[in-house]
Amino acid sequence: QIGFSPTVAGYQTGTLTFTDSKSVQYAVPLAGYAPAVAVSAYLDPTTLAFPGQVLTTFSISQTVSLNNTSDLPMTVGTLTGTNTIVGTTTTGAFSINGTQGGYDGCSGIIVAARSKCPIYVTLAPTVAGSATGSIVFPVTYGKATKAQFTLSLSGAGLAVKNLAELSPAAITFQDQAVGAQPSYGADATQVINLYNTGNLPFTVG
Repeated sequence: QIGFSPTVAGYQTGTLTFTDSKSVQYAVPLAGYAPAVAVSAYLDPTTLAFPGQVLTTFSISQTVSLNNTSDLPMTVGTLTGTNTIVGTTTTGAFSINGTQGGYDGCSGIIVAARSKCPIYVTLAPTVAGSATGSIVFPVTYGKATKAQFTLSLSGAGLAVKNLAELSPAAITFQDQAVGAQPSYGADATQVINLYNTGNLPFTVG
């Protein structure tokens, strides 16, 4: 049995020669064609912008896909990043860690040709002010060609505001006889509302 395992693209030729017991040789010409292999991938999207997020909380996640548009499967290495909780990094304003609502579905994954892998990114700020970061996807196509793709991140951390107010702040009732029941009108029961004007929920005791 003869196999064809090309290492370069294009037409390949060769000869297989047999020699019998009388030293007579028989040549068999060989030929084959190896089409060029397309290797490509892309991130969708390539940037994420988060609205302001209150410190000590994390945002709703946003999804990014690494798409393999090549003819070969590709292996994704361990994702790394800047200012991002990813892999062995435990600090950062952004996160793909499950405890902050994120998800890493790409690190160490073999992505089939014409397929993709997802990650979910959240903003989990620890300091107030603008924040930027990135996530790098290292890729190997087949067993040789390497590439990397970078996702850019931006957002802002918002300082905690613990505020509330009553509305109205004061109530004045009309004169009312002792023992009389409130009636409809100016002397009726009045309502006070407690509003949360901060940016975090609170519990009323």
